[in-house]
Amino acid sequence: MVDREGKVTQLAPFNLIAWHAGQSSYKGRRGVNGFGIGIEMVGPGQMTSSKPGFARAWFGEDFPIDKYDIRRMRTPAHGDGWWMPFTEPQVRMTIALCKALVAAYHLKDITTHWAISPKRKVDPNPLFPLELCRELALGKAAGPMGLA
Repeated sequence: MVDREGKVTQLAPFNLIAWHAGQSSYKGRRGVNGFGIGIEMVGPGQMTSSKPGFARAWFGEDFPIDKYDIRRMRTPAHGDGWWMPFTEPQVRMTIALCKALVAAYHLKDITTHWAISPKRKVDPNPLFPLELCRELALGKAAGPMGLA
């Protein structure tokens, strides 16, 4: 888990199934929990409109749109919603973590919850620099991201 300050907390050892993905598949292979490593990035997730100037998280907290640079976006994978950008320390650490995991475990791809569990999960949000992360961790020849 990478918090908004960029601190990493390992929630489960890599040799145990953490059940982070739920029902999922990757390139036709079901049960991503059994062979994938999940990285959670702390944030409020998809938010909805609230009182003027605020967006509301699923847990009921209202966030000031201007203070957090919250943006409304619509994508096929995410639907329509309000999204809080990840912090610079969070993005830098997530990229560094992906690079380290690719090197240590010879990983061939980096994908997302929304790709392995479409219509059920929407993380990371559309403001995460996914292609930059994939390129820096996997190299320029990363190829297309693996989908369900």
